[in-house]
Amino acid sequence: MLVTNPVHSIVILSVGDKKIPILNTCPHPCHFLVDGEVVEVPASPFVTAAKVEETFLHKKNNITFVKAVPTGKPEQEAILKELKQYNPNLIIVGSIMAAQAYPGLVCAMVPAPGFERVPPGEKRMLPDKFTVFENAKEVQC
Repeated sequence: MLVTNPVHSIVILSVGDKKIPILNTCPHPCHFLVDGEVVEVPASPFVTAAKVEETFLHKKNNITFVKAVPTGKPEQEAILKELKQYNPNLIIVGSIMAAQAYPGLVCAMVPAPGFERVPPGEKRMLPDKFTVFENAKEVQC
C-alpha cells in the first residue's frame, strides 16, 4: 500500500516543444540533461522492487553458472499499470533491473553523451531516449 500518491512526484521535462512527464521509481534522484541544463527528478515514494530468480545452467571446474532473470511483484505491476492508465504518456523510469522485471512499464534511462562512464552521482541522462527490454509484451513506456 502506498502512503503517498506517486502521481504527486511526476516531473514534466520541457525538451524543445515537447512536454515529457517522468516518474522516477529509483530510490535516489535522477539527473537529466535538458538543453544543456541539469534537471533533477526526485525519487517518488513508489520505488520499484525486483528480485532475481536464478536457474542453474552448469558447473565447470567447481564454478557454478546460472541464468539470472529479474522478476517483479504482481502488486507493483498493478500499480504501474494504474499509473499508466492515469497518464498514458507517463514515462516511468527505474533501474536496469526494474526495467527488465517490468518490461514495457518501466524504462531504463540512457546516459547523455560523455556521461556513460561516470560515478552514479555524476550521471546525466537523456530526457528523450529510454531503453525498453525485449521481453516486453506491450510497450507502454
